[in-house]
Amino acid sequence: MSEQPSPANAEQASPARPRRFRRPRWLEWRQRLAFWVGALLVGLVALAFAWLADQSFALFKRMLGVSPWLPLLVTPAGFALLAWITQHWFVEAKGSGIPQVIAALESPSRRFRAQVLALPVAAVRMLFTLGALLVGGSVGREGPTVHVGAAVIYAFGRRLGLHGRRTIAGLILAGGAAGIAAAFNTPLAGIVFAIEELSRTFEQRFSGLVLTAVLIGGAVTLGLMGNYSYFGEIGGNLPAGWGWSEVPACALLGGLLGGLYVKLVLPVACAACENASRCASPAPAACCWRCWGRPRATTCSAPATRKPAPCSKATR
Repeated sequence: MSEQPSPANAEQASPARPRRFRRPRWLEWRQRLAFWVGALLVGLVALAFAWLADQSFALFKRMLGVSPWLPLLVTPAGFALLAWITQHWFVEAKGSGIPQVIAALESPSRRFRAQVLALPVAAVRMLFTLGALLVGGSVGREGPTVHVGAAVIYAFGRRLGLHGRRTIAGLILAGGAAGIAAAFNTPLAGIVFAIEELSRTFEQRFSGLVLTAVLIGGAVTLGLMGNYSYFGEIGGNLPAGWGWSEVPACALLGGLLGGLYVKLVLPVACAACENASRCASPAPAACCWRCWGRPRATTCSAPATRKPAPCSKATR
């Protein structure tokens, strides 16, 4: 009779891979799936949003064809109606979307991120942007596209069971950057946006996934809409020689005027944030995300009957 192998020998012959070595690999693939498939969804949503925005503004142009005086009535009334609806029923949808994404990226509160990046909030912001374009509002779809991109990837990652803080921050970062890349059809702009605007501590661990997500979002736009120029094509050129001296002069003047504008606007925004921080529970207010160059995520915890609490810097 043949000798039966002992359990110890059988374990040595075919060792099973421990779960602690299998689980991180599956978690890594879930992260990749969330970034890559989420970026694909962001590109598709951004394309649909861009098409709807163009159609809304085309309807407004038809209104101009009926009567050039009609916008004098429709535009103020439409803006007032949208502002009233937002103030009474959809307070979370206030703002352009980019400050909300930055506040969600910096805030340590999961509840805050879930409120700011909720898909219904992103959908309402899209609808109100389309409504503003329909009545002739001077609004853009780029900020809402960034917020929608971050909300889509955030929701997709949570659906896959990703809850780590660094992973969630990487998802928000990738979603916002993929949204801006799809909105402008420029993947490089999304990469720069991610590095310079959304994150001051760019994680080396997620850099490859974030950059790949941005490229996927831009590739979806490029593949479905073609190599179009968001700002159009300009046929002008500068004369050779001293004509190029105007370039640094324009850059210097534009930088000075832009910096002066920011210095004038940010104190007003911070004061408005402090006055608007009356609430009974933490609310998704993110109006004062950066005061004089200091990153802030606004949460208000003062009761409605007390004095408004000032903006407080969110600690990581």
